Amino acid sequence: MACQACSGSCFTCSNSATYCTSCTPGYYLSANNLCLCNNGSFLNSTNQCQSCDYSCLTCTGISSSSCLTCSSSAHRNLSSGSCSCLAGYYDNLTVVCQSCPYSCASCINSTNCITCPINAYRTLQTNGSCICLSGYYDDGVQAVCQLCDRTCVTCTTFSQCQTCNASYFRTWDSVKLQCPCNSNYFDDGVHYSCQPCHYSCLTCSTGLSNGCLTCQSPKVPNVTGYCVCPNGTYEYSMTCNTCDLQCLTCTGLANNCTSCNIGSYLSNNQCLCSSGYYTNGLLCSVCDSSCQACSGSANYCLSCNLTRGSVLSGSSCICPTNTY
Repeated sequence: MACQACSGSCFTCSNSATYCTSCTPGYYLSANNLCLCNNGSFLNSTNQCQSCDYSCLTCTGISSSSCLTCSSSAHRNLSSGSCSCLAGYYDNLTVVCQSCPYSCASCINSTNCITCPINAYRTLQTNGSCICLSGYYDDGVQAVCQLCDRTCVTCTTFSQCQTCNASYFRTWDSVKLQCPCNSNYFDDGVHYSCQPCHYSCLTCSTGLSNGCLTCQSPKVPNVTGYCVCPNGTYEYSMTCNTCDLQCLTCTGLANNCTSCNIGSYLSNNQCLCSSGYYTNGLLCSVCDSSCQACSGSANYCLSCNLTRGSVLSGSSCICPTNTY
C-alpha cells in the first residue's frame, strides 16, 4: 500500500489523514486526535493558524472584539467579545493589564486617573490626578487619604501642616510646620478653633484668669498664673494705674496701700514713716544719724540717738558738757 499524506496540521497521523498523532508547530493535539490552533490563535479562511488580538486568550477572529475567553492572570474580563481590563488596571497594549496608581479607581495610564476610589476622600483634578481633600493627606501607599491633625487645613503628614485656617485664630509656623494659636488664644485640645484667653493674658494655657503664661504689657505673671499689675501700680478698668509714691503696692485706689517702701510701715492702708525717717513729700527719707527722730529735714531732730550719748539742743543733737 502506498503512503498517504497526513492532513496539513498533522505532523504525524495514523489510519487516516486527519487522525493526528502529533501536530505541526502552532497547533496542539486534542483528545480526539485533531490538531487545533494553540491558545492565542485561530484558524483563518486559508486554514492557517493566525494570532488573536493580544487581549484574547482564545478567539474566532483577529479583531479585539472576537475573543472567546480571557486570561484571568492578565487581569482581564470578557464582555461583549472583548477582554477588557478589570477595574484598577489599564491596557498598555500588552497581554497583561497594568495596575493603576493606588490613588485611582480607574485610569488610562500610569499617571492619569479616570475615576477616584469611593470613600477615599479624594477628588479628580483636570490633570487626571486624584488628590486628597482638605484635612487629609496622601501617605504614598494607601488609596484612602489619611486624616490631618485637627489644627491643619492641609498637611503632608498627620502633624506637619501646610496651611492653617485664619478664622480659627491660627497662623502657620514655617519652622515647626504647625498651626499654633495666635496671641490671646489657646488650644483646648478639642476644638478646631482656638479659644480666647482671659483679657489679662498675652498667651495662656486655659481661658481662666489664672491660666496666663505671658501677660499684656505692663502686667506680669505671678507664681499662681495670674497677670497682675507690677509693683507701684494698681488695676482699674482693666488698665494699670500708678500708686501714690508712699505705696510700694496698692489696690483699688492710688492711696490704698497694701505694702510700703523701705523706711515706712503700713497702718490702715496708709504708709507712715518709721522711726529714724521723716516725711519728705509722699516719701520717707532717713534722718541724720544723730537723730532718733526728725521732722521736715534730715537734721531737724526731735529726739537724739541714745547710742551716741548726744542730747537735744533746739533741733540739734549735741554732745553733753565735758564730752566731744
